[in-house]
Amino acid sequence: MKANECFEILGVEPGASIDEIRSAYKRLAWQHHPDRAIDVLDATERFSRITAAYMTLRASVTNEDWDLPSANTCAKCGDFPENS
Repeated sequence: MKANECFEILGVEPGASIDEIRSAYKRLAWQHHPDRAIDVLDATERFSRITAAYMTLRASVTNEDWDLPSANTCAKCGDFPENS
């Protein structure tokens, strides 16, 4: 994911501070979290893209190396969800 795409997903201007990026992420994550947006079919996909954009921008602003999880794994533990 390119930085310009990340800024667009989070709705912040290029060059935004880490506080602005974090604030935008928290607002969007709250709004699009799959547990809150139950009726939205692509809520999980949106939430994953918002999280990936935040992690990418945070890593670029703070010069950290992040191991970005794939959309098919749990962001906390890295395990694959069980198929029911």
